[in-house]
Amino acid sequence: MASEIRQAHDELLALVSALEELTAVEQPDRDSLAHARWRLSRASGRRFKLLDDKVYPLLLARCSAAEAEPVLRLRDAYGGQREATRLHVLRWTIDTIVADWAGYKRASAATRETMRSRIAEEKAVLYPLLDKYAEPVPAIT
Repeated sequence: MASEIRQAHDELLALVSALEELTAVEQPDRDSLAHARWRLSRASGRRFKLLDDKVYPLLLARCSAAEAEPVLRLRDAYGGQREATRLHVLRWTIDTIVADWAGYKRASAATRETMRSRIAEEKAVLYPLLDKYAEPVPAIT
């Protein structure tokens, strides 16, 4: 499970960087942006599902009350972050992006920074606990 969340984080960070590159140009590439946003949305959904279905339940069942506190904080902040992301996607349709490229670039930069911060926080909180409490992978002989 630890490797799954690490892989999910790596994928998301790569997709965030790809979106950053697409927003660094003077004129939007409609098709590339639509595809990049779709991929980012799908990867983000997979990460949240992994956290909700596997990571949080495992850690909350195994870690101490003190260790559980930051895990619960991450879990509880999830709803607000998903709502903010949902509103961003609704606000910034591909047509709106093309019509207000400068505005989208600013909004996208803020959203990307939020995603990077969230992933950094997840790494700092979850990785040590997963290394401590996750089932070890059996050695292949």
